[in-house]
Amino acid sequence: MRSNGKKIKVAASLPLEEELIRQIEWFIRRRWLVGGGAILAFWVMNFILDLPIRVLPLYAISGSVLAYNFFFQYYSQRLEGTTPYKLSSFSRFANFQIFADWLALTLVVHYTGGIESPVVFFFIFHVIISTILLSQLASYLQATLAAFLITLLSVIEYYGVIPHVHIPGILSGRLYYDPIYLLTFLLFFTSTLYISTYLASSVSKRLRGRETELVALKKNLEEAYHKLEESDVAKSEFVMMLTHELRSPLSAIESTLKLFLEGYAGDLLNGQRELVRGIEQRTHFLLNLVDDLLHLARVKAEKFKKEKAKISLREIVEEVTSSLQTRVKSKRLNLQIDLPRSPLVFWGNDDEMKLLFSNLIGNSVKYTPPKGSILVKMVKENLQIKTEVSDTGIGMTTEDSSKIFEEFYRAKNAKKMVKAGTGLGLSIAKRIVEAYGGKIEVESTRGRGTTFTFYLPIEEQ
Repeated sequence: MRSNGKKIKVAASLPLEEELIRQIEWFIRRRWLVGGGAILAFWVMNFILDLPIRVLPLYAISGSVLAYNFFFQYYSQRLEGTTPYKLSSFSRFANFQIFADWLALTLVVHYTGGIESPVVFFFIFHVIISTILLSQLASYLQATLAAFLITLLSVIEYYGVIPHVHIPGILSGRLYYDPIYLLTFLLFFTSTLYISTYLASSVSKRLRGRETELVALKKNLEEAYHKLEESDVAKSEFVMMLTHELRSPLSAIESTLKLFLEGYAGDLLNGQRELVRGIEQRTHFLLNLVDDLLHLARVKAEKFKKEKAKISLREIVEEVTSSLQTRVKSKRLNLQIDLPRSPLVFWGNDDEMKLLFSNLIGNSVKYTPPKGSILVKMVKENLQIKTEVSDTGIGMTTEDSSKIFEEFYRAKNAKKMVKAGTGLGLSIAKRIVEAYGGKIEVESTRGRGTTFTFYLPIEEQ
């Protein structure tokens, strides 16, 4: 388990609180459309539908909406620039915006016929928006304010404090002066506002509750992830220490057994020689396993990344292929190296890159039958280095290809061809490539060969 150097950041605030900031921006953007659309709508009502509306005051109200929206946009940008965000400031800002819209909407209702105006229904839309932006208590207070403004407008028009603006062709002006109609309208209007607030705020409250549960779950998962990550690092450190301690005695045992086989301790009987040879082979396998476990633990613990420098991948490939020449010649393999003339400078760890190429090229040498072919090709593509290691070896099935990078996994035909093998080489190669932000792929056909392709991004230093 690796973090790839990326730390998971726990949000300082709940997602719905952060959504408040985004919704305020959305609210401001929509107000531009509403203000401009209102001017167009009043023009259509006056000049196209020929309704006798007082268009100049309505233009003035729409222009005022656009004017104070400039201020809202400027203030919103200032609030977003504060660090950390003060969500209470955004909440007050949202309340103030809705209050300003209530006043503008009330004036529009007055100049389009008062409670006879269809515009009055837009109060319901604004109430729903307030439940999205504000807390449940603030939403009810805003609904109360909206009901108060319409009631106040209706009462002062009814008693003649300000003149009622009647628009012929919409409703009969006499309805407005009917107290029963007026009270009935205000009762239904107010109840509609509160019911809308209740329904919308109930949904918002449930969403906030779910969101709180999700945040708590996310936090628990992150804590568990960090604990697992720490445990994985500790495990890798332990494996490194253990394998390092095992390597020295195993090397000593292998060397001693070789001395016996070479006759330095006297001649061995045939039965004794076979027994010692068997022990030496098993010791050699254990030593290889210890080496691979040590390499895997170092890669997991990202020890190599602490020792990075500018290296030439061309030189590394040439060194690795040179070290494999004895095995290549003994199997009469045709090993071709196709490298660009440039040194292909890469910012990485020398030992890690040697391990990567040794595992992949060595794998091809191991599993390619005598007189087969191997091609190592490397090119620079944009900001990455692409390397292909192709062979005409035993190949593998699609099922094996999907599991080949798993630790300790070996394909069935690979086990038949070479009994000794740890199954860690390709897992190590994959981890090395991914540790540098690259990727590795495999294409293979059983009996026809395999191609490993990996990409290493070039870091600017």
